[in-house]
Amino acid sequence: MNIGTPVTVDWRVTESIEVSLDLGNQTVAKENRWDAIVEAYQKRGINVYERLWSDQQPRIDVHEHLREDQQLPNGVPSLVRYFEAKGFRFTKEQVAAFYAALKTKGFVILSGLSGTGKTKLAQLFAELLCPCSKCHKSKEETEGEMQAESQKQTEGECKTCTHLFLSVRPDWRDSKALLGYYNPLTGNYESTPLLRFLQQACEDYKNNKDKANPYFVILDEMNLAHVEYYFADFLSVLESGRDEEGWTKEALRLHSFSQSLRDQDGNEIPPTLPLPPNLYIIGTVNIDETTYMFSPKVLDRAFTLEFREVNFSNYPPEGVDEEEAMRIAEQIRGEILDDLRNGGKFCAMVADKNKVREALQNLGNKKAELEKLNGILQPYDLHFGYRVLDEIALFVQNAKEAPDVVGKLDEDEEKAKDKAPDKAPDKALDYAVLMKVLPKFHGPRQKLEKPLREVLKWAAEENVPDWVKDTSKPIGLEQVTEALRKWEQSDALQQAQQKAGQGADGQERQPVNAQQGQDNQTETTSDQATQVEAKGQSGASATKPFKGHFRYPNTAKKVLQMLRQLYETGFASFAQ
Repeated sequence: MNIGTPVTVDWRVTESIEVSLDLGNQTVAKENRWDAIVEAYQKRGINVYERLWSDQQPRIDVHEHLREDQQLPNGVPSLVRYFEAKGFRFTKEQVAAFYAALKTKGFVILSGLSGTGKTKLAQLFAELLCPCSKCHKSKEETEGEMQAESQKQTEGECKTCTHLFLSVRPDWRDSKALLGYYNPLTGNYESTPLLRFLQQACEDYKNNKDKANPYFVILDEMNLAHVEYYFADFLSVLESGRDEEGWTKEALRLHSFSQSLRDQDGNEIPPTLPLPPNLYIIGTVNIDETTYMFSPKVLDRAFTLEFREVNFSNYPPEGVDEEEAMRIAEQIRGEILDDLRNGGKFCAMVADKNKVREALQNLGNKKAELEKLNGILQPYDLHFGYRVLDEIALFVQNAKEAPDVVGKLDEDEEKAKDKAPDKAPDKALDYAVLMKVLPKFHGPRQKLEKPLREVLKWAAEENVPDWVKDTSKPIGLEQVTEALRKWEQSDALQQAQQKAGQGADGQERQPVNAQQGQDNQTETTSDQATQVEAKGQSGASATKPFKGHFRYPNTAKKVLQMLRQLYETGFASFAQ
């Protein structure tokens, strides 16, 4: 190896240790990647290597500068880190959007690529908040308990668990599989695990109010059957409104008798059952030839979060660490529970007109942005109503006020400081439009091409390329594909990075020792130098990734993906 040749070194902390690198004595948490720590500092204009080898620089306050990390170096836990300790990696934005959507509506659909962890996200989150002791023990500890429990009660059910996992079957044609039915031969009501679970949630809320537990129903492979068939009763009841105590104004109708019946186990089954506010429904969706598409009625009543991005560079995770997961769970469970309970309102806040009015006022000039978007979509009959606007406003508020252990969908001040208020990016609003507006787009090219291009223009900055700005200008598959290819980095920047000795992902090579770190003091600014070189090669816009042209990049990227699908097949939908 030649002296001075850049070497990639993956520094990783494998145990929690005390370190002093002239940054202040800090506990570096287990599994924290060194390059992630360096990158977090660099985002705030702090050159870590310069601080390490210079006596002139003040010490760095880790707690102050690394609040956005998945796990802070001083050991502060987070929900993202909890998932990682369980062996699953999700981005901070995915977790924050999922939590804010669940708190806002109580009905979330997780869609996207198979095998990206949609089901595990729902299960692990529900298990984290579950009071059942077996949900917080290792597999070995619970095997004996589960065997003994299965002899006492129906298999798969636990009378203290606050989450229920249901695998949707293709033969579900009505609500009988979910809610049961009256059997005239036996004179009993044939109850189901879901019905017993709903009664348990109702009883908990009646008795404990603001101290009740949240209950989660997880519908796996939700679209293996027509959702509009087996879930129609729930959709109607969930949208019937809420009374002052949070109960749905309409109730599920279980049977036509005026008095309660008994089920096969002797439990009382009332004629109707209103739904409590502490009930949350999470559905997972995969799209292929064996599944059904969602109707606008379903999508309008849920938040739809898509999982399509994968990153093999950080895969596989470091493995399951149950001891670490239990430690983190104990630290974050109470704070998340308190926030999700929302003072006893749970997910019924959407029916509180005062809260909705407050959320709409907090939107400020972003409300005008939504009005503009709705005006753009109205000629194409793709606009949204008052309920969607209310839910977007509440989502934005919840996303920006989420607990630190969950993470906030708030834009960096550095990105917004030079922007006018009406032009500043808003990550929470970006996700809200992505999850509540775009899922209704479904149809052929003649129907969707123009409105999709109008949405792309709406999401763009002022210095956007001409073909985005001028929606009357004809484009095709080539422009859209090229935009997606250059989404993260321009060609010129990639070439300059390779020439400068950086990785394909733009990360700097880390020093293998202190001497190399001293040599790299000036190289830590190589990203800026690389951009200057790329700019000199290909013009001012060469260093700017296509993503940088948009205020709402998540919405814009999804629109581009749908346009690509439209030009390739003549048809597009949100759930590809």
